[in-house]
Amino acid sequence: MNKTHWRKFHETEFLGAHDLQGLGKEEIVLKIKSANGANVKDQNGSSSNCLTMTFEGGAKPMIINTTNAKAVSKVVGSNFIEDWPGHHITVYIQKDVKAFGSVVDALRIRTTKPVLKSRNFDKEIKALQECETIDQLKDLWGKFDSQAKNKPEVLKVKEGLKEILS
Repeated sequence: MNKTHWRKFHETEFLGAHDLQGLGKEEIVLKIKSANGANVKDQNGSSSNCLTMTFEGGAKPMIINTTNAKAVSKVVGSNFIEDWPGHHITVYIQKDVKAFGSVVDALRIRTTKPVLKSRNFDKEIKALQECETIDQLKDLWGKFDSQAKNKPEVLKVKEGLKEILS
């Protein structure tokens, strides 16, 4: 059951441990979209320039402290933030971290590359093969996500059927 973390009512612009806890997760694999410096305001309203990362798929951006920057560098194999986009990282919750005079749950980045599950497209291929008309093919194709539409074996089946049904 998903529970509501109290921080949900004090929304923040950046990813925090409460966001993962609110999803009922202890860790999440994210694909880095960008890494940049950003002017970030703290809880007292003071601004400072921080390293931040954005992610593909709509996750909130994350402020990257020195500990996490070192972890990303190790996973990616480069200390240069321009090399980080396109790489996957695992963000997890570390309990009882001493920070800013408190003990909190903090986000950390694992120093190992995440194992990505390879997606099987048999379901999409089977559905394509069941199409009896070009209109059914067009309708089904419109329902596929971009991963399926760009997978060579799925495209091959679609193009072959298009020739037969046209």
